[in-house]
Amino acid sequence: MQLKKSLFEGTDLTNDEILENLEGEAVDVMEDQTYIKPFEVETIVEMEAELVNLNKAIVKEETKLKAVSDPLKAALKQKRTQAKELSEQLNNGGEEVKARTFAIPDHENGMMGIYTEQGILLNSRPFTPREKQLHINSVRHLKAANL
Repeated sequence: MQLKKSLFEGTDLTNDEILENLEGEAVDVMEDQTYIKPFEVETIVEMEAELVNLNKAIVKEETKLKAVSDPLKAALKQKRTQAKELSEQLNNGGEEVKARTFAIPDHENGMMGIYTEQGILLNSRPFTPREKQLHINSVRHLKAANL
C-alpha cells in the first residue's frame, strides 16, 4: 500500500481537528524536526518579483561601483608601477640610464676602465686579447716614430 501525499486533503477539518487526528494516530511525535514546507503559489510569485527587483538593484549598484572603481584601479596601478620603479632604483643604488661611456686603458695594470661622461669609473676589467694586441702594436708604432 502506498502512503498518501496528504492525509486530510478534500476534508472540511479545521487545523485543530487535523492536529488532534495526527496526535491520535501517531506512534511517535518528533519535536523540532527540520523539513522544507512548500510555498503557496502567491508567495512564490511575490518572492520571484522581489528577486527580480533585487537583481536589478544589484546590477545598478555594480555599475556604480565599476564607474568609481575603474579610475581608482588605474590610479592604483600607476602608483604601484612608480613604487616598483623607485624600489628597484633604491635596490640598485641609482637609476638606470643609457648614455655614452668611455673605455680608458690602464696599460701599467693591463686593465680597461669604463667611465661615465662625468669621468666616474663604472667598472673595470682585464684587457681582452684583442686589446692587449692593440697595445703592443701601438707601442711598436710609437717606438718606430721616435726612431
